Amino acid sequence: MKQPTEIVYVTWVDSFSEHGWQRKLPPEEDSLGTVSVGWLIEESERSIAISSSYGCRVPEGEDFSLDSPLRIPKAAILRMERR
Repeated sequence: MKQPTEIVYVTWVDSFSEHGWQRKLPPEEDSLGTVSVGWLIEESERSIAISSSYGCRVPEGEDFSLDSPLRIPKAAILRMERR
């Protein structure tokens, strides 16, 4: 991986579930529209990966670790703004 240089704002539709036994399904309109902001770590044809922050060794900047990386399928993305 190379050090991230681009921040993205991603609007996407998340999944949700109910725990335990249910007598009926939750309403479809309860789908969770989500906005995530982070460093763009990786992008492929099928998904993107973002991280809210990362740590690197100074001054090299090539050896870094990610904080809570999130992979979002592109099929779930409604809009992505690059900054």
